[in-house]
Amino acid sequence: MGSRHLGELLERFEVADVVFGHLHHRDRPVVANHTTYHHQPMGYGLRRLTEWRSDDWFAEWQSTLVTLQA
Repeated sequence: MGSRHLGELLERFEVADVVFGHLHHRDRPVVANHTTYHHQPMGYGLRRLTEWRSDDWFAEWQSTLVTLQA
């Protein structure tokens, strides 16, 4: 989810939510030190990696979106 230094900044500034997608699989949100991490990668869409749930790029992109209240 990032470096130790990034984690320290997120704690220091009391960041409520972080959205990222570096890895190639989707996970449920994780809460650590009052910050919710939303892991929503797009992936490559390669059949051999079985990252996508559909064959449609737009539908897959929509399924990765996270809506946060400001």
